[in-house]
Amino acid sequence: MWGMGRVLIGDAQHKVCPHCKTTGEWRQRRSISRFPATRVLLVTINREYHDKYGRARKWNDGVTLPATVKFPGEKGAVFDVEPVATCIHSGSGVEGGHYYCTVAGKDGGSVTADDSKVTSSSTPITSAVHGSFFAFYLRAKATRNSNDLNRR
Repeated sequence: MWGMGRVLIGDAQHKVCPHCKTTGEWRQRRSISRFPATRVLLVTINREYHDKYGRARKWNDGVTLPATVKFPGEKGAVFDVEPVATCIHSGSGVEGGHYYCTVAGKDGGSVTADDSKVTSSSTPITSAVHGSFFAFYLRAKATRNSNDLNRR
């Protein structure tokens, strides 16, 4: 099992808990025991919470996707994983809304498909995405660390 925790930066670092009203560090954690054979990793982004009355609510803050994530593999291999698509929920709450997707473009930009409307943008998919529920990552390549190979 591999895992890494880090403190989020920017606005996401100092959020107030809707339950106890205290401010604290928010952490993200990535863990994976083995990379999927499909080369596609689906990351679920938890956007829901319950308020002090038990009602379901939605975080609408933006999510910034890292451009490349490195996952250690077996025998010193390191996998580069890059975001290729995200599924976004537009709507202020969990009771209703609309889903659409944005995919990475070949030119470094992105393409958004929203019902019958498709738009291209120079904005990369790694920019802050508001309402993102799922991010799809693709294993790009594997490299070997020569220091790790020499130790085996």
